[in-house]
Amino acid sequence: MHIPRFSPFIVNDFFHHGLLCDRVEDLERFFLRMRDQTKAAIAHYVARHFSDRRPAVIFGAGIVGRLVLDAFRENGITAECFCDNNPALHGSAVGGLKVAPPAALKNLDRPRVITAAGNEGRSGRIRDQLRQMNINGLEICSPYHDGNSGFGDLPRLAAHIDDLLPHMDEIAQVCSMLDDERSKLVYLSALKAVALYPLTDSGFVSFPLCESDQYWALPPFRDNAGAVYVDCGAYIGDTIMTFLMNNPGPVSKIYAFEPLKSAYDLLSDNVEAIARAAGLDRDRILCVNRGVGESDARIINEPKGGESGVICGNMLYKFETRPLVEGDPENDSAPGDARQVVELVALDHYLRGQPVSIIKADVEGFELDMLKGAAGTIKAHRPKLAICLYHQPRDFFEIPLYIQSLVPEYKMAVRHHAPSAMETVLYCWVD
Repeated sequence: MHIPRFSPFIVNDFFHHGLLCDRVEDLERFFLRMRDQTKAAIAHYVARHFSDRRPAVIFGAGIVGRLVLDAFRENGITAECFCDNNPALHGSAVGGLKVAPPAALKNLDRPRVITAAGNEGRSGRIRDQLRQMNINGLEICSPYHDGNSGFGDLPRLAAHIDDLLPHMDEIAQVCSMLDDERSKLVYLSALKAVALYPLTDSGFVSFPLCESDQYWALPPFRDNAGAVYVDCGAYIGDTIMTFLMNNPGPVSKIYAFEPLKSAYDLLSDNVEAIARAAGLDRDRILCVNRGVGESDARIINEPKGGESGVICGNMLYKFETRPLVEGDPENDSAPGDARQVVELVALDHYLRGQPVSIIKADVEGFELDMLKGAAGTIKAHRPKLAICLYHQPRDFFEIPLYIQSLVPEYKMAVRHHAPSAMETVLYCWVD
């Protein structure tokens, strides 16, 4: 059976059925259709590249590797093994296929290896690693770097959909928690766009869903005189300015958390001018050069392969992060290296019981960790919350359900603030 190539096949289906969605049942049907088409496209790629009898190896034993293994089996292709850089997997089996260390490739005759990675940076690093091994007759199939494959970010799309489909009941539960019908339309439509973000790069959220005043779009988030405002992901101070514009009058305290040094330096400079313009005592704005997480920790933050290597803003999600292990030689940075050690702090530990009025969080995928690290503060003071949902598909249900578990009395609404798949915000407040 001929399987159409991935990109036009799925994009045309997407445009035919449109973005706007106001029923969970319709969203589930759309995901099922996308899953079937995506897996068919993976099978098509595998069939075109692994049709002979050369030893076939899947490099990467994670969710993408398992999707590739399914495609091998659907095409009647036998894989020799998985390869993976994680020593904990060596000698084990994933999906019934053994996992070997990369060195095992040298025992194969002219192996053909597919890089089963979740993004272009990781795929590129695997490709470079394989080339440096000087394996006789090695052929590398790197879907992200095969310009004619039609593969694109297909594995990540498949992973997004597979990650969401088992949780349609939770998604329906969140819909039932939302305060107004517009929230339900925005929530389901934005979730649809975020799930397909790997395909579209910028998403297809149509303009009618967008509105201005991000983080301050609803009345409870405006005119909060005397507020204590916690800005997680303060960047260079833009959301401090919009907070002050929407909440005129006296301010008790502003805590501005920004983990990346380049942005923090600009933030520190900018708050001087912001305070003067607002007639605010500079001491009321405290800039903190840390990220926020579930606990106090240190992580390594380094650019993904293929990116510019320039760290700016609070965009940790564009970079690799891993725990800092003291004495690890990979912690050392060469001159001009963009990697950084990033300090994380739990808000409960940092604030130590101090009252809080509003917490805003745009921390590039660390939002749920931030909430867990602020659980005591949220339960004790029930601050208004403006939390970004769009960085990871699971955040759309995990974050609202976690917040409800802390304070069941919270009212919730969802608004979208950009003509792309980004900037979906969950608003929570208690009357």
